[in-house]
Amino acid sequence: MANEFRVDPVTGDVVIISTGRAARPTDFIDKPPEVSSTASCPFCPGNEKITPPTISYRAPAGMGESDWHTRCFDNKFSALDHDEKRPFKWTGTALFFGSPAFGKHEVVVETRAHGAPMGSLTEEQFADAFEVQKERFDSLRKDFKYVLVFQNYGKDAGASLSHLHTQIAAFPLVPSEVRRKLKGVARYKKATGRCIYCDTVKAERKAGERMVFETQDFAVICPWASAFKYQTMVIPKKHVGGYDFPVRAFSGVMRRLILAYEKVLGSVSYNYVVHVSPKGKELHFHLDFLPKLSTPAGVEKGAGIYINSIAPEEAAKALREALPPE
Repeated sequence: MANEFRVDPVTGDVVIISTGRAARPTDFIDKPPEVSSTASCPFCPGNEKITPPTISYRAPAGMGESDWHTRCFDNKFSALDHDEKRPFKWTGTALFFGSPAFGKHEVVVETRAHGAPMGSLTEEQFADAFEVQKERFDSLRKDFKYVLVFQNYGKDAGASLSHLHTQIAAFPLVPSEVRRKLKGVARYKKATGRCIYCDTVKAERKAGERMVFETQDFAVICPWASAFKYQTMVIPKKHVGGYDFPVRAFSGVMRRLILAYEKVLGSVSYNYVVHVSPKGKELHFHLDFLPKLSTPAGVEKGAGIYINSIAPEEAAKALREALPPE
């Protein structure tokens, strides 16, 4: 069965029916295996032929593709059928409508070391990983309406393999969550004439209690209405919709934040999600970092109201105290 977009006729939310994803490999049973390598892991060095061909890579100076420490390739179990030239069109009835789910779905493997956490990467590896993200984002946004960069780390966060990796999904449509954000941004701009994310950075700098840390180019905050325990948001101070900022400075911020998380929470499962401007729209770039410390239950699923037992002010203080030296 081909991948398929289907639309909820009441909410307008889009889902992907992707039965082929059920065949993905997994090395999770009850917890990630405590091994340094595995012959069956498609992301380990030496197993490159198990995956589609390399699209982009980074290697130590003077070394070639076989010595990669960051590698990008198409997702073998893609939720999207690859076709950047196909015209997008909804079909069906008022109750049952959808479209073939086409787009592009890629994987970025950040390290050769199986089972290594993000915090184990060197500064150079962090920088290379985010530079590959930017390279692929800039390329894919030419052909698609929206490009989503995200990382699922740990079984509880939806990862099927314990080998560290990020994913990039390019869509021919603007996803439901992004449309909701765009409406909020537009509403605030109509009322004030300003960007809500730019104003948030200024207000949080003044308040201080939810600011984890800031640099010349970025602010890291625990949002006022955090839905998740220890949730943070990384926001460029410059008003940009994509990776139009010093990427190496951004990677340094992410490395410092993740090391603080590892000190406070240990090897916790998490998702991080990058939000960008869709084609023809305006959304200030930001990254949401979402530790997986609880499971959404009846109130969250039935009312859409999240219960968070750790105040963002408490979370910011704990993360500030755990920050490694600059």
